[in-house]
Amino acid sequence: MLAKKKIAGLLTVAALLAACGGGGGGDDNTTRPATGGTPSSGSDSGGTPTGGGDTSTPPGGGNQNPGTQQPDNGGGQQVNDTKLQGQLAIVADQLVFLKADRNYYNAIQLEEFETGGGLLDAAAGATGNETRPANDMEDGIEWIAPTVTAPAAPFASVGFRIDRFVQTTETVTSVGNQTAVGRLAFRLVELQSSPDIGTNEVPEELSFVVEGVELSTSEQGLLSARVRENSLIHVRGRTAAGNEISASFPANPQSVRLAPASQVLDNYGDETSTVLLFDLEQAFAQAADRLPGIELLSGQFAMALTLSAADLIRPASAGLQRDELDGESITVGSQPAVTGDGISGTAWIRAYPRNPS
Repeated sequence: MLAKKKIAGLLTVAALLAACGGGGGGDDNTTRPATGGTPSSGSDSGGTPTGGGDTSTPPGGGNQNPGTQQPDNGGGQQVNDTKLQGQLAIVADQLVFLKADRNYYNAIQLEEFETGGGLLDAAAGATGNETRPANDMEDGIEWIAPTVTAPAAPFASVGFRIDRFVQTTETVTSVGNQTAVGRLAFRLVELQSSPDIGTNEVPEELSFVVEGVELSTSEQGLLSARVRENSLIHVRGRTAAGNEISASFPANPQSVRLAPASQVLDNYGDETSTVLLFDLEQAFAQAADRLPGIELLSGQFAMALTLSAADLIRPASAGLQRDELDGESITVGSQPAVTGDGISGTAWIRAYPRNPS
């Protein structure tokens, strides 16, 4: 069996947010031995992937859709997640992630992700060519330089390639000038068959929820995305040694944003789509030393991602029927469960498949 591998240090840490607050409770940071159980898991404006995307809200703040109050789930906390009217349409059936060589955003078919192919070569931070200049080019595409240090991030980023405009439906004919605020949740559970589970080690787990994910539209229905200031990220995990980790820390507004499709490999000059990007480097940059052992996470994991603020559809295409992407319910510690649309599949984290298909 392979031992867990430390990841090399990254580039300079970006400035931390000045304050933390928001609707997720106080700052929590604990490390404790496992007790035998598993932790509760539960407007693209042409900007660059390292900080772009239109994060503005419509004039006047748009229409705030009524929220559905989640149960307190035993933690004494309640949230009001709201959801955009209309649907976000996946383009080309593509899930996008940043390869470890950081040359471009790589795209795989959702079907491949869902059936075991998984995210490959996913890595946290600037592993590898850390000293390359930020304007270095390869095949006409700029190297996507890291802007923060985030050793605890399970991988750099992942997102959906979607239409730039929110889609109407039979019952929703107007999608302009609206704002919805919800949450984003990830759950990663190492598979028993993962080759990176060493002797006397247990399968690793990592779940986290990002508060204050804001999706808004222009009058024409053009999408914008950001994380609201003073939002928190809540994390819970289990290391290979069996230690359970729990922490909360501020969420960088760039943790959820739009990235131009021009940064996706083989985009063929497409200007009609964008990438709804979940930037885990930005999300975990402010974790500091609050997640000891999580930076060693490696192996093959079952992965679930759920977004409460929008409905996701996979439009009908050659060989595929139209599909509404129902996500799993994900609970992180005492936080109310995150429900909504999303995806489930597999991911290789800081490891390569030993016998790729």
